[in-house]
Amino acid sequence: MKKDLPISLSLRFLQVVLNFSVQMICAKILGSSHYGTFSVAYAWMNVLLALIAGGLCELVAREVGPARTDGNNQEVCRIIATASIFCTLGSGVLISLYGAWNSFHGTWSLESLVMMVSLIALPFLGLSTIMSAVLTAADRPVAGQVVNTLLFPLFMCVGLTLLYYFYGSILTSFEVALLLLGVGVACGLISVLQVIQEVEISLPRLTWRGTIGWSHSAAWLSIASAMAVFQSNLDVIIVDYILGSEAAGVYRLAARLAFVGSIASVAVQPIATSVLVKYLSGTIDADEASQRIGLLAAFTSIISLVAAVIVVISAVYIMPYIGRDYTGGMTVVIIIATGYIFYSLAGPGGVAMRVLSYDSLFTWIVLLMLLASFLSYPVAAFYLGINGVAASTVLCAIGAGWVFSCVISRRERINLSVFSRAIVKALARKMV
Repeated sequence: MKKDLPISLSLRFLQVVLNFSVQMICAKILGSSHYGTFSVAYAWMNVLLALIAGGLCELVAREVGPARTDGNNQEVCRIIATASIFCTLGSGVLISLYGAWNSFHGTWSLESLVMMVSLIALPFLGLSTIMSAVLTAADRPVAGQVVNTLLFPLFMCVGLTLLYYFYGSILTSFEVALLLLGVGVACGLISVLQVIQEVEISLPRLTWRGTIGWSHSAAWLSIASAMAVFQSNLDVIIVDYILGSEAAGVYRLAARLAFVGSIASVAVQPIATSVLVKYLSGTIDADEASQRIGLLAAFTSIISLVAAVIVVISAVYIMPYIGRDYTGGMTVVIIIATGYIFYSLAGPGGVAMRVLSYDSLFTWIVLLMLLASFLSYPVAAFYLGINGVAASTVLCAIGAGWVFSCVISRRERINLSVFSRAIVKALARKMV
């Protein structure tokens, strides 16, 4: 963990910088209207990606670790093959349904074309996330982050820069969606090659019993993951619906800049997953898991505070540089960046709920959070604009984070938050 944490943090920092660079270039070359169109399509793509691959990633993380520990390579290959088949079939169904719907109603517009191209990237991006989960469960959390956290935004950033250099301001959201598709294909293939290097691939034997069992487990996890991602993108969708695509573009850019403040929270997730997998396999006990994750939570809170200050100061210069239309998002940056500080205090509760198999409970908690978002976002957008939506987003996320942390503390006796005695024990042991 000592070796993986700084590497993971460095990768996440690069990811955040590259992701915001992608958003900044998109906003500058597309304008607030086209950028808003692309942002809404990208938000829906993330939701559907979680629906088809979110549950599969959690199952892979849960089952590959014990199979690798037992030396059962055939079982590892079966898990990878089953998850890949489900991801591909699910993506094909979604693409077919969306294409049939638009063809039947004759509603092919620029927005629907951008959405269609983004959907075609789903199976490749799904494979990339599944292979990342395989590497994380195989105690290779840093290797599992390389494609999704580094190569994907790097390829997008380079591609957008080249498009801007050759075509300038005539780009539309459709061309950017085509670039997204190409980058998704490349990342999917690279992630598969990564796993082939780590795992001795052989032809697995698939059984109906195992496939049906996976379908049942993946259904709960996929629904929960999709709802969680839908909730995290619902703010952009509501802003677009009530205030228009231009306001959605401003809000999206401000939220992505504020996301820099979550760098530590995101960086510790694969490390925390690795710790919890060891707890599940019996390698460490609950007290040891509490100490390790408690230290991660303390580290996350300190970095989040520093990052929030840097983000707010940077926004004063970055937002006007991109365009005058985006200066209205300054308050959104402050609200969301501050919210990440309080969210980090709860620890990686959502990760723990999924890894430790609290599938149905996690689904119900996320459903309540989604319901609260549905009720609060439209009211906040109507009366307070994008600032009200930002405040509602932060409050819902903080509430859910602390509920997850309390559930794990009570049921597993693993303390995830900063306010834990396990941190004192861990620090005392290190001082001795």
